[in-house]
Amino acid sequence: MRDIARAGLNKVRFGLEGPHEYNVDPAMKPFFTAAGQLTDAQGERVNPAFFRQRVDLAVRTALAEDVIADLIIAFGTQRIVDEHYLRYVVARYGAFPNVWFCQANEWNEVTSAADQVAKGGLMRSLLAYPVPISTHATRGWDQALNGAWHSHTIRQGKLPLHLADLAACADAMLQDWNAGGRKPGINDENGYDPGESSEADVLEGILGSFAGGGYGSTGHKTGSRTGGYFWGFRSQGWTIAQHPSADNLGWMRARIEQHLAFWRLSPRGAPAASIFAQAPGGFRVLAADGAQYVLCSNAAASARLTRSSIAWSSSWMPAERRSVATSAVPTTAPPNNSGVQPADAIAAATAADTIVQRTDFFMLLPSSCLWAAPRRPARRRGAARSFTPPR
Repeated sequence: MRDIARAGLNKVRFGLEGPHEYNVDPAMKPFFTAAGQLTDAQGERVNPAFFRQRVDLAVRTALAEDVIADLIIAFGTQRIVDEHYLRYVVARYGAFPNVWFCQANEWNEVTSAADQVAKGGLMRSLLAYPVPISTHATRGWDQALNGAWHSHTIRQGKLPLHLADLAACADAMLQDWNAGGRKPGINDENGYDPGESSEADVLEGILGSFAGGGYGSTGHKTGSRTGGYFWGFRSQGWTIAQHPSADNLGWMRARIEQHLAFWRLSPRGAPAASIFAQAPGGFRVLAADGAQYVLCSNAAASARLTRSSIAWSSSWMPAERRSVATSAVPTTAPPNNSGVQPADAIAAATAADTIVQRTDFFMLLPSSCLWAAPRRPARRRGAARSFTPPR
């Protein structure tokens, strides 16, 4: 947890059923069978020692580091079969301000949406606080899951295995927004590097989820059931430095939080109807009209902006650690005989008129706001997060 926080990341999802034979101390298991034997799967009753020694430690450490602990209640079984276990978990962790609940992992392989809705409704009725709750399928959000019980949607959309590129990742978030009752969305499996995806794939996929108004997750996976995602970093003597994309994802998050009022931005889809109309159709746009415009890219490109009578300032920001170019555009129009209007000057002010490269976001703001850190609602460290969608 500390390693993840220091990498600049802020959410960890992990299953409560387990551990597997390759994890640290696999003999410590969460359940007892009817015969009194320890077991991985939901059994006769829970083993309080497991939750005290393993889960409590993870949740409390995450809280101290300001990291979200997203608890997957049904991981191996993929559905909650023991209501007593459900009640136990909700009672034990439902008051932690950093805890989210994921009801099940890939539930659609073993049970129905009706079952998920019923269990989700029970969870919501047991909670004293508005804890984020959802459930995870093998692809996108199923409308049959909708109800007051879920706070957000979850999808599995790996780039390139499930979703082809940045545009597909962005559009998938919009699809889930509409299917899920206009609630926030997370792609909890945007890609695993270096085994299934490249580092560049993961960066593009998570930037795509952001461009669609959503959020993305990834993990370190070197092959089938190998890597930090399955084995844990500590059990292998690793740190998160083994995960190729982790440092650049931390960089991307920091740049977004520093320069963008992202909670005010709305996804606008393809550039055609935006001020970036000449940008490639595979790029995606976020905007807060009159305040901030963001173009997210997955390839090098040149484009001029739609003419405007407003003076702007611009900057392109890489989604990984490399040089950053900024452009201060004049706050007054150029001389009349130049034939250049302020919006044209923005494009001209960037090097060779090229505004983006792969996995970049190009930011356009009123010139008085360039590099001013946006003001976010105050939140004390460790407090529950406002879960308002950035729309």
